[in-house]
Amino acid sequence: FQRTIIRLASLVISFAILFIILFNVLPYFADKTGWLWGILITYIISAYFIFPTTIRFKNIILRKKHIPAYTHTPDGLPLDPVNLIFVGSFEQLNNAFYKAGWCLADERNIKNLVRFVLCLIFIKPYPSAPFSPLFLFGRKQDFGFQKALGNSPRKRHHIRIWGVSAKNAQKLYKKEIWQKDHKPVRNISIWIGAATEDTGFGYRRDTYQITHSVKLNADLEREYIIKELKKSKVVSSVEDVKPGGDLSFLGEPVNHFVTDGKIKVMFLN
Repeated sequence: FQRTIIRLASLVISFAILFIILFNVLPYFADKTGWLWGILITYIISAYFIFPTTIRFKNIILRKKHIPAYTHTPDGLPLDPVNLIFVGSFEQLNNAFYKAGWCLADERNIKNLVRFVLCLIFIKPYPSAPFSPLFLFGRKQDFGFQKALGNSPRKRHHIRIWGVSAKNAQKLYKKEIWQKDHKPVRNISIWIGAATEDTGFGYRRDTYQITHSVKLNADLEREYIIKELKKSKVVSSVEDVKPGGDLSFLGEPVNHFVTDGKIKVMFLN
């Protein structure tokens, strides 16, 4: 019943916003600048300000103490699904992907972004291209791995990683645990991953922002990574965590901390 009410409320709000855009925002700018510029300005304001603000507001209201089904953009928009968890040290994690032929993504800075754009334009390979920031519990990914497809960074297998020390496993529901970057450490940790396959460029259906397009079935990417790591013999075992299930893979349940979607937990050698 609660979910039905939320969906109805979201639908009503969506229609109200669309009405305001079509009958207030668009006519206003069309009258000031002409229809061509009016449509362009309305698109930019709607896609990059109005829709993101609405979705961010909804996320604040509905925030719960669980692993979300999706990570979020800086605007608060849901994007890549959370679908993998690794248990092991950073050395084990890095070695696992290295053996499978994956690269650690470069730091996102001006130099690397310029190189990334040039490689996109001239269709040149950049196997360690930087990632755009996505957020889990309000924190940007700690790092990520990728495997290029072809000679351009437009297409690639990739996964963003958020880490939490194993000693905090029973405190995952506490917000402050997630607000600290978990840089590469030697001790055993929990590494939460959001994996997708980039297939080119497209647009978001909820805001119409231009972005990377991804393969719709993210489960295939999750299974592909599991297959890659198993083939490299760096995984000791794999367990399922079903939607709504407790994270009990460290020996005892993590109270008040569940997942919205199906996640595979991989124990590293």
